[in-house]
Amino acid sequence: MHLDTELLSSSKVLKFVESTKNSKLLVDEVEMVYSLQKKKVMLKGGGIMVFEHYLDEGYFENFEMSLEHVVLSWYGPLVLLLNCDTTATIKINPDGSYKEDNISISCNLVLSNKGVREKWSYLFNQLKKVVQLHKYIKNVTFRIHNHQLTNITINFNIDRKEFSATLRKLESPNMGLYNQWLTIVKHVRENTFKQYNQTYEVPIHNGKMMFNLTRETIQEHLECDHV
Repeated sequence: MHLDTELLSSSKVLKFVESTKNSKLLVDEVEMVYSLQKKKVMLKGGGIMVFEHYLDEGYFENFEMSLEHVVLSWYGPLVLLLNCDTTATIKINPDGSYKEDNISISCNLVLSNKGVREKWSYLFNQLKKVVQLHKYIKNVTFRIHNHQLTNITINFNIDRKEFSATLRKLESPNMGLYNQWLTIVKHVRENTFKQYNQTYEVPIHNGKMMFNLTRETIQEHLECDHV
């Protein structure tokens, strides 16, 4: 599977950098969004508009290298591993380099488009991969719609160097953690009948899902009496 030939091409990254330069935008944050359905990566940059004489060519050179490094060192390998919708938020330093710690990533496992048997086979295989990255996971969000588990979102907070090294030497999953995660997933699945729409945000501590500390959100649509 190819991540996205357009993004992996240096010329395409350069095109995005040139767009920010032509817009006189000093980017301080980039959101990198991979869509599994479209097999494409979207880049969104936000920052400060400046006068042209404030534009530093060195900043844009560093910015281009930063984006290429993100894709090649950890973002691309993560997408290739999990093959799901993946969003990373990257802070850009004033010199165009990027901050290599406290990087936020969310990986969304979509279950709503799968049959029952395919759904659980897919999920169990994905969890075996995800638990190998448990050190970097801060919480997992379960979303229920129409009494069905439709999405599981894995939320990471990473240090670039450590995370890149982990991705390069993945081994077999910790089966103790894997089985604990399966127990929680099955519990959520068996209780989907309780609410039409519900969200569980489960914190991760030492690799374990702390379901007793879960934050829950429920949603109901109410008919108005008089409109």
